[in-house]
Amino acid sequence: MQTVTGLQSNCNLYAGFLNLLLPWCLCGVVVLGRAGRVASAITALATGAMLVLVQSRAAYVGLAAGLVVGLAAVWRWHGPLGLSRRVRNRLLAGCCGAVLTVVGFVATGDAATPVWGRVRSIFSGESALPGRLADGGRTRMWRLTGRLIADQPLLGVGAGNFMIRIQEYYGAADADLGELHTDNWIQPHNDFLWVWAEKGIVGLAVFLGIVWCGWRSIRAIVASPEAGVAGPMAVAALMALVANFVGSCFDFPLERVSHQVCVAAQFAAVTVLARGLRSPPPAASGTTLWPRIAALVALVPLVVGLVYTTAGIRQERFMILARRALRDHDWQAAVDHARRAATPWRTLDPLATPISFLEGMGLLRLGRNEEATRCLERARRENPNRFYVVNNLGILYAMTGRHDEAAACFRLAVDRYPDRVDCRVNLASCLLTLGRGAEAVAILEGIPEPNRTPTVRAALAQARAAQAASRTPSRSTGGATGSAQPSKE
Repeated sequence: MQTVTGLQSNCNLYAGFLNLLLPWCLCGVVVLGRAGRVASAITALATGAMLVLVQSRAAYVGLAAGLVVGLAAVWRWHGPLGLSRRVRNRLLAGCCGAVLTVVGFVATGDAATPVWGRVRSIFSGESALPGRLADGGRTRMWRLTGRLIADQPLLGVGAGNFMIRIQEYYGAADADLGELHTDNWIQPHNDFLWVWAEKGIVGLAVFLGIVWCGWRSIRAIVASPEAGVAGPMAVAALMALVANFVGSCFDFPLERVSHQVCVAAQFAAVTVLARGLRSPPPAASGTTLWPRIAALVALVPLVVGLVYTTAGIRQERFMILARRALRDHDWQAAVDHARRAATPWRTLDPLATPISFLEGMGLLRLGRNEEATRCLERARRENPNRFYVVNNLGILYAMTGRHDEAAACFRLAVDRYPDRVDCRVNLASCLLTLGRGAEAVAILEGIPEPNRTPTVRAALAQARAAQAASRTPSRSTGGATGSAQPSKE
C-alpha cells in the first residue's frame, strides 16, 4: 500500500492514473462493438479492482466526484445523448443502488479489514501511522504553501522552484516535520496551490482558463443533438478530468509526465470534437505550406521531450542501482552508478535526493573524505535543507576538523527537524568540541524525557560535566569531544 515501484512513485499517483483510465473503459462499453464492449467491460472491472486494492483515499474521493458529475451530465443531457427517460431513470436507480450497497458494506464491514478501514479513515481522522498526522501532513503543508504564496502572490517563485523555496518555511513554529509521514515533503499535495506558488496568480488564472475552456467544449458536445458517439466520449472526458482535478486537491498527479499527457490529450480531444460540431469540414483544396510548417514546429518540442524523457528514465535506472549498491555495501558501485546517473538536465531527483548525495555517501564509506565533502556540498546547493544531506555534511565537517561549519549544519537540521534526536546529539557533540558546554546542555535538555536514549543520557552527562568544568577556574575550558552520529536515507 505504501509504495508502487516504478516511475509512478507511489500508490496515490498510480491510483490517479487509473481514475483517468476507468471512465474511458466505461465509454468503450457504450460506443464499441460487441467484442470491444466485452474487452472494455473486463478492463473496467480490472481497473476498478485495482483502485480498490491500491487504497488511495484521494483516488476514492476523486472517483466518487467523477461518477457524480458523470451521472449529473447524463441526467441533464440525456436527450442529446440518445437516452430515453426510462433508460436514464434505470441508470440512475442502478447507480444509487450501487452507492447504497458500497456505503452499507463500509458501514457494517470489519474495521480491521484494510479496505474498509482505509475508506473509514476518510471520515474518522485516524492516522495510518502511530504518532503521525491523520492527513499525512497535508494541511500543514498547505499552510506553509500559503505563506510562500503570500510572499510571492503575483508571479510566484518560478517554475520548478517550489521544491527548494518551500524548505525556507520549514523553520516556522508550527512546521514540526516530525509528524509528517516522511521527513521531507517537497510537494504541497495540492496541484492548484502548486501552480499558484510557482506561476503566481497570473499562471493560476491561465491554468483555470484552460480548465474552463475544456468544460465549455464538453458542454457544447453533450448538449448537441448531433453529437452522436462524441457525446459519451465527452462524458468520459468530463468524469476523468473531474476525478483527476479532485484528486489534485490532495496529491500531485500533474507532477508526473504521464498524467500531464493524459490530461492534455483529453482536453485536445474534446476541443477537436466540439470544433467539428460547430463547423463543417473544409472543402478539399490544393496543397498549402502552413500545415507542413506547423508540423515542423510541433516536431521540435516533441524531439526535445523525447530526449528529456530518455535522460530522465536513464537517470532513474542508475539512481535505483546506486541505492541498491549502498544497501548492499558495494560502495564503489554506488559511486559509479551515481556518476552515470548525473545529467545536465534538471530532473526531479536532484530536487529530492540529489545524485551527488548518493555519490558522496559512497565516497564517505570508501574513506575519500575530501571528495565526499565536495559532493555533499554540491548536494546541499541542489537541495539546501534536505535532512540527510545537511546532517551527513555536518558529520564530514566534524571529521575533518571544520567544527564551526559542522555546528551550522547541525543547527539547521535541528531547526528544520526538531524531533530528530540524532542531529541534536550531533550538534551538542560539536558544541562541546568548540567549548560551548552551556549551549550543548540546552540542546540536549530540549529532548523530551521519553526520547532520551542511553546515548542521549550519556551525552547530556558529558555536556553537564563539561559545563561544570568550564565554570571552575582551575580546569581547562576546552570542552569535551563527542562523535557525530551518521544518518542514512
